[in-house]
Amino acid sequence: MRQLVVETERSWPLLGQLIYGCKKAEKGSLRHQRSLYIDEDLRINDVLTENNLRIVRPVLGFPPKYYDTVLGSMVNNHLKKGDPFEEGFNQLT
Repeated sequence: MRQLVVETERSWPLLGQLIYGCKKAEKGSLRHQRSLYIDEDLRINDVLTENNLRIVRPVLGFPPKYYDTVLGSMVNNHLKKGDPFEEGFNQLT
């Protein structure tokens, strides 16, 4: 039993530390991630569809995980082709 305790105490430091979020070495590559972009000129109350919303790089807009959420939503301001999609939509009912 003593040997088990000794080996367990030796193994704890080998597990390392749990770090949440982005590591310092990863911060430079974050801008190369994807985000949502407008693919056609949109006016107020236009509906977001698969034809006018794209997932491309760099990361300046909403993350791609919101793609299905924003499809079918109306924009509440004018958006130009190539603009990153940010907050600024009203959900349709």
